[in-house]
Amino acid sequence: FIDHIKVCAYIRAACDNDGAQEGTRQLSLLPNSALIFSGGSTRPSAGPRSEGFSYWLYAHAQGWLRRSKAPGESRAQTEEFARDSFENVLFSVCRFRQLAGSYPRNITVVSLPFKERRFRDMHRAALRFPADRFHFVGVGPWTAENEQGELRFAVEPLRKDPYGCGGDLAAKKRRRNPLRLSHP
Repeated sequence: FIDHIKVCAYIRAACDNDGAQEGTRQLSLLPNSALIFSGGSTRPSAGPRSEGFSYWLYAHAQGWLRRSKAPGESRAQTEEFARDSFENVLFSVCRFRQLAGSYPRNITVVSLPFKERRFRDMHRAALRFPADRFHFVGVGPWTAENEQGELRFAVEPLRKDPYGCGGDLAAKKRRRNPLRLSHP
């Protein structure tokens, strides 16, 4: 019975290796968990290869999935339509339901450390997921500049529009979908 989802929601290429490795480490900690590598086909230069599949492929090539507790590969899956961090979580929860037949009891998000407030306080609240069952693991670099950009371009806009349906947040989603793909 799988009741815990680990969402690996990494955006920047310089940090992907750390995030994928930490996601697979998190997978090995709980035998009743699943790891969802999340992210859509957001870069025209990558063609139809999604971020989620790229992370899964990298983790597989490094052997990290084989080293996780059995059956590692079957518990590591992809979500390939998310265009932003809210969709990373929302679509991963939906993907988890496709795989497990139920919604996750617990969620752990692996992402850049300065995004913790965004995931823990904003996205979790928008999904109405209980705070005591939502966990965040920060991996990768953090600078004061990252924090200032996070506040200006993510936290403040999300306070006004938690689902990113209008204004700059919606425009960013459109830009991050060059192939005009949508979830089933």
